[in-house]
Amino acid sequence: NLSSVDGNFSGNVTIGGTLTYEDVTNIDSVGLVTARDGIFIPDSKEAKFGNTAASPDLKIYSDGTHQNIVGSAGNFTIKNTTMNATYLSGAYLNLTNAANTQTFLTANANSTRLFHGGTPKLTTTNTGAVVTGILTATHFSGSSEVGIQSGGVQIGAGITQLNFIGLGNTFAVNG
Repeated sequence: NLSSVDGNFSGNVTIGGTLTYEDVTNIDSVGLVTARDGIFIPDSKEAKFGNTAASPDLKIYSDGTHQNIVGSAGNFTIKNTTMNATYLSGAYLNLTNAANTQTFLTANANSTRLFHGGTPKLTTTNTGAVVTGILTATHFSGSSEVGIQSGGVQIGAGITQLNFIGLGNTFAVNG
């Protein structure tokens, strides 16, 4: 048994049991590290994983304003290997490119918008959805009434009606 107030070791130290310590600046552990009360990392300090400390593959940190998870190697995958749901939670959800200059999806409690080329193409509303651009479907299932109107052509359930804009004429076919 060794009991001491201070100790200096010029070589390696091997401990076969449990090491308990306080106020440690650097730890280099070859095996599993267990933190019984959690891990605290102050603002602007990073937890780094993979490659090297100077160029990690993944880092997690808070800059005091935003919380960041940054990956820099290969695909970034969030995976749940059970049959349970995977949740992303927040008042707003934005999916953008790495430079944060191209938006792909935005969502909040009132609306979800799906973008293509930076332009919203599908927007949900309290009454349904709005599509901007051409909507193509191979099958329609739902209500017995379908209404389509574009320019001078209006198609509705049971009646096809052509309106000749500017001529004041209407032609209708029942059936």
